[in-house]
Amino acid sequence: MNVLATAVVGHPSWLQKEPARAAKELKRVFRRPDAWGPHAIIETLNEMAGRDALVTVDSGAHRILLSQKWVSRRPLSLLQSAGFCTMAAALPLAIGAKVADPSRRVIAVMGDGGLEMGLGELATVRDLALPLTIVVFQDSSLALIALKQRVSGLAPAGVALGQTDFAMVAEGFGGYGVNVHDAPSLQRELSAAESRSSFTLISCRFDADAYQDAF
Repeated sequence: MNVLATAVVGHPSWLQKEPARAAKELKRVFRRPDAWGPHAIIETLNEMAGRDALVTVDSGAHRILLSQKWVSRRPLSLLQSAGFCTMAAALPLAIGAKVADPSRRVIAVMGDGGLEMGLGELATVRDLALPLTIVVFQDSSLALIALKQRVSGLAPAGVALGQTDFAMVAEGFGGYGVNVHDAPSLQRELSAAESRSSFTLISCRFDADAYQDAF
């Protein structure tokens, strides 16, 4: 064991099991309130992704919640735009990761607002023949901005989105697309996507109110 590893293993906080207690508390605070919604989507994705998967996520309410609930099994297995909070970043991040390591499963997690900003990148995924999995949190809202407006005592303004049929859009770009409304369906689609030669887009539809008091 090298000096650095010895220092980490021997650190008082580790010996006193503080990380385990913190993880338990995070699990309690961000526990799933409903059978379906953003919490259930993240938990299902974490369960189905596998140890070696690389996940990318763009900005929005879904990223904040995922950052608290996600359990990374390997270093550098969750990529996000933390500093600039770039919307639509998950898709180009996923493209680069898959090109760099074609053998690794790569999953892009996106909000519907972010995906609408970067829809053209689906053509890049198609033209490079990348079997990515894209999971969309479709709540028909810029949910994080809506939450900030509510906290500030403002009326909602410019945050409502129409419900794009992302499954049909994915088919138009040469991929496989599906809309899901419950955890068992998401499980099945994530499993099927792993062996598909084209990209898969799974749009998870839920009400934006599911983010109320989520973080």
